[in-house]
Amino acid sequence: SAAVGFQCPECVAEGRASVRPVLSRLGSKVPTRPYVTYALIAVCVAVFGLQQLASVDPRTGLDAISDQFAMWPLGIAVYDEYYRLFTAMFLHASILHIGFNMLVLWMLGPQIENVLGHVRLGILYVVAGLGGSIASFWFSAPYISGIGASGAIFGLMGAYLVVGRRLGADVAQVLGLIAVN
Repeated sequence: SAAVGFQCPECVAEGRASVRPVLSRLGSKVPTRPYVTYALIAVCVAVFGLQQLASVDPRTGLDAISDQFAMWPLGIAVYDEYYRLFTAMFLHASILHIGFNMLVLWMLGPQIENVLGHVRLGILYVVAGLGGSIASFWFSAPYISGIGASGAIFGLMGAYLVVGRRLGADVAQVLGLIAVN
């Protein structure tokens, strides 16, 4: 027993354990921080930094990292380098390229992660990025190298549009962003 308004630590811990987690309107646990968004930005920026430090191949004009990991249709079709479909979504061509992609990820990522949760955002990013790489594979010339998170970013914008409309949010700004891009 304790004075009115005071509880023992064991009672408080027992009470907290029985509280159900807060769920978003789509049924996922509401995250406290957008860790996946921050991790994706950190990975892209770190890889871009490595690209800037890598030597440039005079034949292709690409840095060594882009040369090895960019989405290259001929490399995928002839040499079975399927990993390029995945790795291309973390490479960027210039400071403006990464800047705009990461700005959109920073603006939309936490909101989508708050609604969908950590795991679903990560899956959405990877699936959308793979979709962008596959589309680039099918519609690019065999010798063109493609890099960038744009496919994943467009997937996030599409998801924001769908989720926002479902939740009754104003999605006009995202529609404008999609139109501009």
